[in-house]
Amino acid sequence: MPPSFGNVILDGVHETTRRAMQPYLRVHRLSRGEVLFDFADALCSVWFPTSSVVSLCATRRDGRSVGIAVAGSEGLVGSSLVLGFTASPCRAIVQVAGNALHADAAWFSRAVPAHADLHAAVLACMRPLQMQLIQSTLCNRYHSAEQRLARWLLETADRVGPRAFSLTHDFMALILGLSRPWVTRAIGRLRDLRCVQFRRGELVIVDRAALERATCECYTARLTDAQRT
Repeated sequence: MPPSFGNVILDGVHETTRRAMQPYLRVHRLSRGEVLFDFADALCSVWFPTSSVVSLCATRRDGRSVGIAVAGSEGLVGSSLVLGFTASPCRAIVQVAGNALHADAAWFSRAVPAHADLHAAVLACMRPLQMQLIQSTLCNRYHSAEQRLARWLLETADRVGPRAFSLTHDFMALILGLSRPWVTRAIGRLRDLRCVQFRRGELVIVDRAALERATCECYTARLTDAQRT
C-alpha cells in the first residue's frame, strides 16, 4: 500500500501518484511563530501541514500584519505557485506547532501538471482558500476584536481539535492585526462570556457552543461554503 501522509491533498490522490511523490517529501517539525516565508520572498518550497496550522498574513512595509487565511492538514502553503507566482504574496507563519511535509518548489511545479489527480486536488483546495480571503476582508473591516478572535479560535480548533493553545498576546496581536490592549480586552470579553480560559500563555476553549455564539457570521459562512465543495 502507498504511504498515508496525513494531509488531505496528498492522501486524496491516486496511489501511483503518492508513490511517485514520496521520495520528494520530507517531514519537518514546525515551531509556533516560525516564518515559512515572508512577503516577496522567493517561493522555493511548498508545505503540506499534517499536525501543524499555518496562518497566511497580509503585511505592511512597517511589518504590521493581519491574518487573512489559515491552512491545516486540509491544504497546503505555497499554492500560489500554481497561479504562476514566483514570490510570496503574503507572510506564512506557524500558528500551531506540529509537523508538515516539505517539498522543493521546482519539483512541485513539475509534478502538478504531470499528475492530473494532484493538479485537481490542488485546485480544489484553492477554492476554500479563496473564500477565506474574501471572508477575512469583510471580517477584518466590520467585526469586533472578540468576534474575530472567536472565529480564529474556532477555525484553529476545527483543524487540531479542542485543546489548550500555547499563545501569547503578541502572537495574537500579530495574527489579528491589533494592539496588545485590544487583544487583552478581547480575551477578557470571551472569558466573561465563559467561552475561554487564559492563563500563563495557554488559552483553553471551555465552552465551544458559547464561543460559536460569540463569533460573527463569517465562521458559519465558511462552514456553509465548505459543505458545497
